[in-house]
Amino acid sequence: SSNKQLVLLDELIKSRFNEIFGPYSKDKSFGDCLLDNTKYAHKFDSKFYEKTGEIAIVDQGSNLICGYLDLQNGKNPWREECIIFGDHTENFKYINFPIYLGADGTKLLSPKKGYLPIYLFYFLKQNYIKSGGYSRHFKFLRELKFQEPPIEKQEEFAVFVRKIDKLKFTGQF
Repeated sequence: SSNKQLVLLDELIKSRFNEIFGPYSKDKSFGDCLLDNTKYAHKFDSKFYEKTGEIAIVDQGSNLICGYLDLQNGKNPWREECIIFGDHTENFKYINFPIYLGADGTKLLSPKKGYLPIYLFYFLKQNYIKSGGYSRHFKFLRELKFQEPPIEKQEEFAVFVRKIDKLKFTGQF
């Protein structure tokens, strides 16, 4: 079935990640790699969400997009690649399109110089251990130790992920 094939493609990405980045030590802090830019993005309460609109709204839930809004006057959407972390749900989302944030518990993280967002997204998915329960988990994320692989290795991985994503999108696998 196609679901089984999608799972296999995800496993292929994990495997490739470990192959490329396995040898690098984890000695960098959260602050060496990521910026918490949550305060610079506009947040909207769920009562404002629409089924269609110009700008996607991303929250901490399991769906990539939770609603839409047309461009709000004076409130520019976040337009840079980023990672969303659910402070309560511990979900990670890789974002490469303009967004507004859903209300509470949604953290917007941006890579610092020397890091690609797609690399950090997969690093977090594979190295962050969910603590579970309904509380604030950002403090645990901030304690995680990170790697600092060469940007060329991160770019090699990004190219690989894009190829897999294209296969998923076209269904040609």
